[in-house]
Amino acid sequence: MIHFKTPLRRARFLAAAILLGPAAILLPLGAHASGLTITTSPGLTPAFDPSITNYVVNCGTSTSAATTVTFTVSAPAGTSVAIDGTSPQSGNFSAAVARAWGQGFAFVVSTGGVPTTYHARCLPGDMPAFNTQRTGSPQAAYYIIAVNGTNPPASYTVIVDSNGVPVWWLKADPALRPLLATLLPNGNLAMTNSAPQNPQASVNAQVMTLTGSLVATLNSPDNPPSDIHDILLLPNGDYVLVAYPKVSGVDLSSIGGATNTCIIDGEVEEITPAGALVWSWFASQHFSPTEINHNIWARAATSTCTTPQDVWHLNSVEDAGADFVSSFRYTGVYRINKSTGSVLWKLGGTTIPQSLTISGDSATPPGGLGQHDARLYSDGSVSIFDNGNDGNSNPAARAPRVVRYAIDTIAATATLQEQLSDPAVTTPVGCCGSARRLSGGDWVVGWGSDNVETEMTPAGTRVFSLSGTFTYRMIPVLPGVLNADTLRSDMDLMNPVPIEWRTDLAPQAGAASNFAAIRALNASDVWAAGSYVQGGVSWPLLDHWDGTSWQRPLPPQAGSSSQFNAVAPLSDTDVWVAGSYVQAGVNWPLVDQWNGASWRVLPAPQGGSASQFTAVTALSDTDVWAAGWYVQGGANYPFLEQWNGTS
Repeated sequence: MIHFKTPLRRARFLAAAILLGPAAILLPLGAHASGLTITTSPGLTPAFDPSITNYVVNCGTSTSAATTVTFTVSAPAGTSVAIDGTSPQSGNFSAAVARAWGQGFAFVVSTGGVPTTYHARCLPGDMPAFNTQRTGSPQAAYYIIAVNGTNPPASYTVIVDSNGVPVWWLKADPALRPLLATLLPNGNLAMTNSAPQNPQASVNAQVMTLTGSLVATLNSPDNPPSDIHDILLLPNGDYVLVAYPKVSGVDLSSIGGATNTCIIDGEVEEITPAGALVWSWFASQHFSPTEINHNIWARAATSTCTTPQDVWHLNSVEDAGADFVSSFRYTGVYRINKSTGSVLWKLGGTTIPQSLTISGDSATPPGGLGQHDARLYSDGSVSIFDNGNDGNSNPAARAPRVVRYAIDTIAATATLQEQLSDPAVTTPVGCCGSARRLSGGDWVVGWGSDNVETEMTPAGTRVFSLSGTFTYRMIPVLPGVLNADTLRSDMDLMNPVPIEWRTDLAPQAGAASNFAAIRALNASDVWAAGSYVQGGVSWPLLDHWDGTSWQRPLPPQAGSSSQFNAVAPLSDTDVWVAGSYVQAGVNWPLVDQWNGASWRVLPAPQGGSASQFTAVTALSDTDVWAAGWYVQGGANYPFLEQWNGTS
């Protein structure tokens, strides 16, 4: 189940909790000024609010087995509601829609002739649970998360909108449990595997389109399989991966280990889309073991080729053209030149000649403890998520925070620019986490193993939160990057609603009857025209299906016999039909209009010696076109007439 706390609409609502699960509870947020109420069973989540256009529902029992969602609507005069393409209705009524997991449906509310379309989708019952709450005005339009469940064992990449509603999701292959899901600059999604040693796993990362098509499978070409903690798409189309290869010949004697042993290394590499290695960089070739956090030394010194230890824990990479910036949890944050592999500067950790002097940061240690997700900004500043914990029982552990430093390479300084914490997040983070500064100044923070993610103002006020499940990072998406209609269309392509045939037998008219034309305005507004036989004579026939039953406004006879060959409804009270009638043994063209209460017969002028209409199109009551044929000199000719409202 997923638990939402709905948006705070200060002028109209109080925040309300909504439980979404197998037994959904719908909590109305309050009365709307329009008097319109829409409820469903199972319930819409969040409860219907005219200002919220995306919803989920606990419907379906699998991706193919549908269940029914029943709407109960009360629409005042001047407001109409159309459910899943049915005719708009006002007043009190019910309607039903049947859908399976992932399948969507729409309903349209029109007030004063202005329509607004709302969208709902069946939420998979095996999606891992999480809570959302909106308490302000987020600057992000969407958030991307990867969630993994154990009961049932299901993994999903999910795009959540700023109201906390999942609007797009993709269930992962069972062998690929996504650690990280991120949006690439070209609009594709990249997902890395959190269990690369799984015997079933054939890939370490996948790149997918938002329609679920596989673009690329990515592995470390020189060290597969590998635990990939980050992935970037470069402007040249290549990918940058963070990998965890096992390497040998490492000297750990400086920290009490063996002189020639194996470790789990940290590798940054560029590969082509085809998987060819362009360049690679290994921490063991450029870092001294003495740079490792002293609290890690004892464990790192036990590293052998049978049980190699992760001694650096490389967890992020940021491309900087000729350089890259990476976070190593046990040593610090580095800017590294790609060509030479040399360290240009170091932030935090044990001091080396390239270390920056940190100023303005009173935390212990300055520069972070067990940090993750180092990010570089256009002004040259660098942010990190400071876990406050190296994950190895460090006695100096403290509450986590977000920090951003101004980097001065000339003075070799890092000056604290921003520091952000959350009073509700006080537990040192045992692993993971992320921090991204938005262009408007807000921060989107993944608090790692504390299982909460937030968007916060620079002052530290939450405007959005997601909690209750572990996510390695929560990736923000700014407005204008993803299109809501496109996301819905992509979901519809991946989760199509099957087309089913339905037989709605029309009642017999006369001794025999048949339809020659049909026109549907929607699934509950269908008009069929033709003819029926009575007393050996052909009579015109028009039937109407309203979604439940057939109605038959029988037209009057024209001439000695007549029939309809075409129908063009403008509305339930404005239907045009065309065909022919017989007079003195000759066919004449015929157009009739049904106004919802009575018929108007409009015999059209003859063309040649005989004629009839086989098609009709009505643009308005004063612009109706009918086409067919007429006979002249024993030959058929094409025939077109227009009714202009008068003649």
